[in-house]
Amino acid sequence: VPNDFYARLITLLQGQGAKCILDADDEPLKLGIQSKPYLIKPNEYEIERLTGRSLTSESSLIEAAMEIVESGVEMVVVTLGKKGAMAVTREFVYHATTPQVPVKSKVGAGDSFLAGFVTGLVRKYSLEETLRFAMACGTAAVMYDGTALCRRDDVEKIFSQIEIREIKS
Repeated sequence: VPNDFYARLITLLQGQGAKCILDADDEPLKLGIQSKPYLIKPNEYEIERLTGRSLTSESSLIEAAMEIVESGVEMVVVTLGKKGAMAVTREFVYHATTPQVPVKSKVGAGDSFLAGFVTGLVRKYSLEETLRFAMACGTAAVMYDGTALCRRDDVEKIFSQIEIREIKS
């Protein structure tokens, strides 16, 4: 598909009242943001490529995410691997961290995280609970080989161990 495919799709769907979530990299992400999706979910590497700068501190990540929010994206959720994830809106900045678990494969962890985040949004959890649920899903996913999905019992165990810190309110 062409690089502007997501941008065109977001414009079309949001014109019909949908809330769009974009998980992409490079040019499709840059162009997709111009259509102002509801949420984007870059990982640490992707947000660095998007902004064209190294984001080595928590404050630099927050600053970059806030710039994207100010451009019209309602929420930026950045996955940070072992360092957790951040959710940034105009009103809130949350940083979630997870307990150490045995890592068998990172394949699909970001997708499991995003599926958990969408589930939290659909269930109308608070942003804090949504981020906690997403972190539990992503963390549970790394515990299995290959592309295996997270398991409900693991998600439930990990959920209560996720720590959320509010940075800005």
